[in-house]
Formats: sequence, C-alpha cells, structure tokens
Amino acid sequence: MRGETRVLIWAPVGRDGPVIERLLAGAGIACLPCGGVAELLSRLDGAAGAVIAQEGLGGADLLAIDAWVKAQPSWSDFPFVLLAHRGGAIDRQVVDLLGNATVLERPISQTALISAVRSACRARTRQFEAGEQVAEQLRMREALAEETRTLGILNALGAQLNAELDLERVVQAVTDAGVALTGAEFGAFFYNLVDEKGESYTLYTLSGVPRSKFEGFPMPRNTEVFAPTFSGEGVVRSGDITKDPRYGRNVPRSGMPEGHLPVRSYLAVPVMSRSGEDLGGLFFGHSKTDVFGEPAERIMLGVAGQAAVAIDNVRLFVAEQRELEERRRAEAELQRQRDEFLTLADNISSLCWLAYGDGTIFWYNLRWHEFTGGSAERAREWESAHDPEILLEVRRRWQHSLETGERFEMRFPLRRHDGEWREFLCRIVPIRDEAGQIYRWCGTHADITEQRAVEAALEIRVAERTVELQRALTRLEEEAAERERVEDALRQSQKLEAIGQLTGGVAHDFNNLLTVILSGVDALRRPELSEARRQRYINAIAETAERAAKLTSQLLAFARRQPLHETVFDAADNVSRIVEMLTTVVGARVALRTELKLSPAPVKADLVQFETALVNMAVNARDAMNGEGSIVLTVEESAEIPAMRAHPAVPGRFIAVSIADSGTGLAPDQVDRIFEPFYTTKEVGKGTGLGLSQVYGFARQSGGNVRVESKPGQGATFTMYLPRASDEAVPAAPDARAEAPGGTGSGRILVVEDNENVGEHAAQLLNDLGYETVLVPDAQHALDILENGHEPFDLVLTDVVMPGGISGLDLAKRLARSHRALPVVLTSGYSDVLVDEGTSEVELLRKPYSMDTLASLVRRVIKAN
Repeated sequence: MRGETRVLIWAPVGRDGPVIERLLAGAGIACLPCGGVAELLSRLDGAAGAVIAQEGLGGADLLAIDAWVKAQPSWSDFPFVLLAHRGGAIDRQVVDLLGNATVLERPISQTALISAVRSACRARTRQFEAGEQVAEQLRMREALAEETRTLGILNALGAQLNAELDLERVVQAVTDAGVALTGAEFGAFFYNLVDEKGESYTLYTLSGVPRSKFEGFPMPRNTEVFAPTFSGEGVVRSGDITKDPRYGRNVPRSGMPEGHLPVRSYLAVPVMSRSGEDLGGLFFGHSKTDVFGEPAERIMLGVAGQAAVAIDNVRLFVAEQRELEERRRAEAELQRQRDEFLTLADNISSLCWLAYGDGTIFWYNLRWHEFTGGSAERAREWESAHDPEILLEVRRRWQHSLETGERFEMRFPLRRHDGEWREFLCRIVPIRDEAGQIYRWCGTHADITEQRAVEAALEIRVAERTVELQRALTRLEEEAAERERVEDALRQSQKLEAIGQLTGGVAHDFNNLLTVILSGVDALRRPELSEARRQRYINAIAETAERAAKLTSQLLAFARRQPLHETVFDAADNVSRIVEMLTTVVGARVALRTELKLSPAPVKADLVQFETALVNMAVNARDAMNGEGSIVLTVEESAEIPAMRAHPAVPGRFIAVSIADSGTGLAPDQVDRIFEPFYTTKEVGKGTGLGLSQVYGFARQSGGNVRVESKPGQGATFTMYLPRASDEAVPAAPDARAEAPGGTGSGRILVVEDNENVGEHAAQLLNDLGYETVLVPDAQHALDILENGHEPFDLVLTDVVMPGGISGLDLAKRLARSHRALPVVLTSGYSDVLVDEGTSEVELLRKPYSMDTLASLVRRVIKAN
C-alpha cells in the first residue's frame, strides 16, 4: 500500500520550486519536484503529501484533480499544502476542490512551511497505517468468506455423500465440489466399476464443461503424466503441465490431442479405498498457470478420502442389495419348491409323512389328516390307528430301521377315523446328507384294500372257471414263467458279459503268465535240473515277468494315471530303428514300409511308451490282415489335431505317426468303440483289447490324440498325434558303453523301502553289484541317519509311497534343500503322487526292474554326481 514517502512539489513559477525543495531537504524531508499536474496526479497515491503553488493550477484540468480526490479510499484524505498568490486572494474553489488543504500565504516563513509539511506527512502516515489495517481486515474477511464457502461446500458434499447410495451421483457430486473448491475451469473423475458378472471397466464424470467437449477423445492411457494417479502413487500438481518433463511422452501423440481444452495448471489426485484398491482419479485443469496451490491439494486429498469412503459404501450397499436379492430369489425358489412338494404330496392317493433322523414325525400330508379325522393332534397319534396285535411287530421293525438305516417295508391294516379297517403297504426310506448321515425319513402308506379285494374276487372267479379256462390260464402262467426265466437269463448274461469284459482279458493273460512263472519256479527247485535247462527256465520266467509288467503298464496308460518319464527324442529316428523289431512282430508275410517325410521329428514324450504304442498299432494292423498284407508306417508334421470323437480340432505343431494296413477295415460302430478297454474284434482268447487302449491313453496323457480312418474292406489308418518339440532339444545319441551294466560298482547307498522283502532284495542286489547299503523302513529313519550319521552316502534309493506321512517324493524335495550334493532315485510301480506332481527333477526307476537296469542307473547317477 505504501509507495514513495516523498513530498511532491509543483511550483512552476520563478524559483519557488527549487527553494521549497532545498528547504524541505535541509529539514530532512524527502521531496520530489513534478513536471506538471499530470505527473503530480500519477504520483499522489504513494506520496506523503504535496506542496502546490496556486498559480501552478491555472489552466490545469480541475476535473481530473476532483476525480482523483473523490476516488480516494475511505481511509485516505490526502494532505495538500497550498501556497496562495503573492498579494492575491485565495481561490476558495481550489481549496474546496482539494479538500484537506493547508493554505500558506506568501511570503512564507521557512518554519511555517516545514511545520505544515511535517504535519501533512504525519497525517498521511497515519492514513497509510489506517489503510493497511482496513486492507488486512478486508483480507481477513475475504479469507473468512472463502473458508466459510469451502466449509459449506465440504459440509454439503459430506452430507450428500453420507446420504447418497447411487454411484453416478456420488462421483458427480465429488467432481462438482472439486471444481468449486479448486477454482478449476473444469474437472473430471475417472473411476473403475465392476458389474454383476465381475467384469471391470472405466467410466467418468465431468464438471465445468459440457460432456461433448470430451466425447471425441478416448479414455486416458497409463502415460507418465497419468500413471501416478491411476496407480495410486500420489498427487500430481503442476503450475504449468506443458513444461513438466513427463508431459508429451504419450506415443503416438506428443501432448494433448487436437481439439482438447487448453490446460496449463494441472491437479490430479488418486482415489484409494480403505483396502488399498485404486478406485480412480480426480483431474482438474485451468488454462492459466499457477492456479492450484498447496491448499487446493490438501483440500482435494480430503475430498478424495471422502469419495473413497462413499464409493466403498456404495459398493457395500450394492453388494448387500445383490446378496439380499439372491437371498430373496433363493427363498422364493425354496418356497416354490416347497409349495410344489406340498401340492404333490397332498394330492397323491397315498398317506405320506416326514420324520427327523431319530424317527420323530414332524409332517403329515392332507390324505393322512383325512384318514385320521382331519385333526393335526389326532394325526400324531399314529399308533392308535394300528391293530394292537400287529403294533409290537411294527415298532420292532421300525426301531431296527432306525438303528441300521435300512428301508422299512411292511403290510398291515390301519383303522380309519370312522372305524373301518383298511389294508396298507407301508414303505419308509431314509434321506441322507452329503456326509451319508440320515437326517430325514419319508414314509408312504398305499391303500391296497381294493387291490386285495380284486385279487380275492379274481381268485374266486378263476376257481369257478371251466377246465378249458384253467388250462389256458396254466399255459399263460407257463409262458409267463418261461418269459421271466428268459429275461432273468438275459440279464444274468449281460451282467456276466460286463464282468467278463472287465476281468476276462486281464485274468486270462495273467493266468497264462503266472502259469509260466509258477511252473518255472517249481522246475528250478528240482536239484537234478541241468544248468542249460535251468538257464532256459530262468529266461522264460524273466520274459514272462516283463510281459506282466508290460500288461500292467498298458492298463495304467489307458487310465491315464501312469507316470510318464518325458524326454525329447527324434520320432523318425526311433521309427527307423524299431522297424526291424516290428518286422519280426508282424511276420514275414507282411510287407512293412516306412515313409519318413520329416527328419528330425522331435517329440517330447515317454520313449518306452512311444515304442510300446508303435508295437501295439503294428500288432493290431497285422491281426486285421490275418497275418498277410502290407503296412505303411509314416512320420510327418501336422498343423493341427483334426476334430474327432466329439473333440474339436486343436491347432498347433504336432508330429503325426501313422500306421496304415490293407486289412478288412472297421465298421462305424467298431470305430466308435475301438479304444475302449478290453474291447476287441478278435476271437475269444486272441487278445485282451488293451493294445489300442494303451495307444490312446499314452497319446492323451502326452498332450495329443489318436485318429482312426477306416471303411469296411478298405483297411484302416491309425494316426498318433504328439506335440512337436524344438529341433535343438533333441539330445545327442548316448554312449552305449557308458550305460553298460557290466562291472562292479563302489559307493555307499541308503535304501528306503517299507516293504521288507522288496527292501532286502534291493539291498542284496546292490551288495552283489559291489555297493555298501543301509536299509531303513521309512523316510523319517532316512532323515535321522543322514543328520546323525558320520559316514556319507553316495546315493539314496527310495520308494515313493511309504508310511509315516513323508513320501519318497517329499524326501527327495527335503534332501534337495538340505543335502544338495546327494542324488536321489525314486522307485515305484504306480503312484498318484508321481502323476500329480511329476518326477522331472528326480530320476525314476520303474518297478518291476531288472538287476541290469538297476546297475546301469545307479552307476550313471553316482558318476554324474
């Protein structure tokens, strides 16, 4: 408010001006001579006073002077010192015009002039102080008014948010309040919404501008300017967002899109829920710079908190409403079902009731009330309707059903309310919950009085029939008995066929295999047996055991629960190597030809199961041609697994291995059942029906499928599709000499096996191979020995399924953490654990295993470590 505190001088005639300036300066009063009335008027606002010679106002713009004097603020009354004309009269019009004027007549003494000027300066100083007080009071009133306005907006917003449960109105109220509180030209609230299906999408509200101003623009992306808000990192406030280093980094654009409202001042506040979820963001803009200060940021942080609470409340309300609606629908559905049940139960001809699990009856249908007299009290007295002579037997059977959970069925008479006895067939069945516990009993009483009467009358009429009718009746009875016998025989035959399909094939093969093994063992016990014959029996037992293991493997493969030891191998190379064996399998009268259209053909699968599948398909083709014909074995790449057997087509990269035969082909109904277990088109005793089941099970478990193309008389083509691996993943051919089982091993092996016979046998085999062994019955003993033992082990050989709560796979995982340098080999014939969790990181030795297989694997694992 205070400007220059100098006294202005306007005395244009003679030397009055310089003299006055010199006198005032000598008295320590700062002064400034003016070059005219215009300059004088321009400097009056900040001056301490003015000394004006009356003659200097001659010809001056008195209206301009009058306008300035009248325009002074209420606290200002500018002091003038007017020097009257020398020897002339004082111009009263000028004095009135100036208002606060001290008139000094010439000649003027130095003392009078200095005294008048100092008095004017003191008066002006007091006016400045009063003006500053007035200005401060005005600022305080304005600040109070602004604070009152802000509090009013916040209170109104809080009241509205507390009462509002509509999300759109909540976010609109927050946006409007934000624009009003920050002074923004426009504001927006982008918020996330989750619909009833759980799908999330973003909406927005606007304030300060019509929605049409933003309809042509897409939703804001997670650019460097918007990211802190949308991720909930914090507030972004900029006096000029166009100069912010983050601005313009929104490829393909560089800054705001064309047509966007101008934004210089920028304020963005994230809205976070109490759980930390980012609910959206408040954005405010202004075309001028430095509009949003720290107070606006603090206020909007509070508003964002209120908005978050309100949105959470709306979500809770919506969720509660949905839950209530679901509950109402469920209750309505339950009531509808109850009404339907009651309608049905009340309109059936039988008497019906429900009881709790302990036998206490809590509900009777309408027919029961009608039968007992219509009274609910009399309906509960069910025992009074029974014949006393039969009641004890009814009670005994009913108690037996309650104790055992068995169905109740009995015929007995009941007395109607009018005293008439009626014959009823009573059936009572238990109703069980998910745990199998009985929680209700349902009883029905069917009135069979008329039925019994009809039966008795029929018996009388039949007895009165003539001999001819008696014979006809006898023939009918005989035919009925024969029909019933035939139907029983058919049902029994179907039952036996189903059981035979399930067990016949397996039992047949295993009986044959066991015959060879048992007879061979008996022969080996004979002391006089020659060494050559002994070796022949040993070889026969070994080959038979391998066939039994293969049959078990086929069963597990079809069930798709066999643990596969997947490796990457070249299917084309494998096919070319196994052709010689297949030639022996199919026989000399079958011409076997290969077409390797892709080499290498990398596949990730179980190599042994792959070869088994090839053998099974080849044997199937041979049998389809009665041992004579041609087989073409093809390896090629496929871009998909074609649609087949209700399975849609599967796109991808696959290796297709197919075997085509020139046999009799398959009918459509045979194609549909060809992969069913134990299904075979061969004669009884010619096959188990598991070969193609193994092919199907292996392909499905390996991520592929098997396709059949055949028509009667035109042969059949079986194509096995397996996922293609990368060419780089095919390993180099192993060194056969490194896997040779011969020689003697050395090392210390911990054998973990709960089966005493198997454990001792494995330990003995390893001892015979030159290894020192320690046998323990479970994983806990193994851990104790490893922790407390003094001598280290070179290998752990453990079964998978063992007692004690720790499986072999669990043991391997623990040792991988505590004894990283100690290798582990798992042994198992079959285990759900291996199927569910896999053994890709642990060596697996399948049971049954030979001594050579055991020696080779143990030597390789110990050598590798």
